[in-house]
Amino acid sequence: MAREFLSRASFFCWYLWRARNDKVFKVKEWTVHEVINAAEKAYKEFAGVQKVQPTTKAPSTTHASLPNVAWKPPPAGFWKVNCDAAATLDKRKGGLGVVFRDSAGSIDRAISLPHSFSSINQGEALAIRLALSTALQAGFTKLQVESDCLEIINLLSNPAMITQWEVALILDDIRTLATSFTMISFVYVPRSVNYVANTLARKALSCVCSTNLPLSTPWLQDLIRSEATACSHVSLQ
Repeated sequence: MAREFLSRASFFCWYLWRARNDKVFKVKEWTVHEVINAAEKAYKEFAGVQKVQPTTKAPSTTHASLPNVAWKPPPAGFWKVNCDAAATLDKRKGGLGVVFRDSAGSIDRAISLPHSFSSINQGEALAIRLALSTALQAGFTKLQVESDCLEIINLLSNPAMITQWEVALILDDIRTLATSFTMISFVYVPRSVNYVANTLARKALSCVCSTNLPLSTPWLQDLIRSEATACSHVSLQ
């Protein structure tokens, strides 16, 4: 009973947050009844899925089954940002990593941000939200977003899919931020072409605050080159 109450309450919190965002960004104004009805409908769909498919697991993908592909630059006029999240084995520390490159493949900025999160999916969503907010601050209007978290990319592509409320709140923020771009896409890529972002996320585990790495950092330049040519990755120094 307590679990059911908490689950239902989480959906009400989610839709209250969504209503707040829609009002702030002038998307629409929700009535109290609309919030209640939407939250109740979402909860019932979630509860139904939990009862029908209690043991369903997503298929796993190993790096051995993935082709040896190289990172590709975006079209002219676009920016591409790769995002990732990492955590220590005891889950006490988390880190986010994002790296921006232009259509020539030149790096524009690389960020390592220490940030705690309750699950890796939440961390991956936080990394994408960081990427979008950073892009808007930089004045980028055409953006390609790449992540090696297939579940988060699927959730962004299909808002009807159900996920944990703490992840759903961040996804809602991402969708709201996405409306500020003239063109934007969210694409899943294998870890082999997201290695720079992953390294930046792991680097954040040893940082005490957000760090914009100098673009001339030797190991960063080595990673950029190896990722773009599908060569073996160098170790983080």
